[in-house]
Amino acid sequence: MGTILGNPDIHPNRVVSHQLKLSYSIPRFTSELQGYYILNPHCNMEQYIRQDAHFYQTQTNADNECNFFYVESYNQWDMIPEKLTATVYGGIYRFFSISLLAQYPFSQHPLANKTEVMGRYVQKGISQHSRDYGNMLTLKLSYRLDHGRKYRDIQRSMNHNDKETGILSK
Repeated sequence: MGTILGNPDIHPNRVVSHQLKLSYSIPRFTSELQGYYILNPHCNMEQYIRQDAHFYQTQTNADNECNFFYVESYNQWDMIPEKLTATVYGGIYRFFSISLLAQYPFSQHPLANKTEVMGRYVQKGISQHSRDYGNMLTLKLSYRLDHGRKYRDIQRSMNHNDKETGILSK
């Protein structure tokens, strides 16, 4: 079972994008190079917390970033005008994500689990310490490389005209 929690400390994220487009054209050759880079520091990320066998979902401005970068090139050469054309198209698309996590930075044997049983006549306390999580510093770097054909939307305008008079003629 899960519950969605609000976060009053969340701030709107700021996205900075840079775009560069270079074109060159002569009568039989066309070339275009386009680059795009998005910086997304302290982005809003979903966070799932599990407490007492229950999942809580919230959003946070984590100390991470998610960046996007792509470069693509389109080249067309009319080898024989209006008869034979050679086209080369390619691109690199990449997502970068860097995050840093410090968990129990100043404790060698942090408390991992603690249970207490309190009855009327008996009290029992169990605590479990784990040195695997003590002084732990995690650096995570991930990226995604996509390749393949990019499909573009077709932009068409409809032109519905009726030029017929409705009279049959021979």
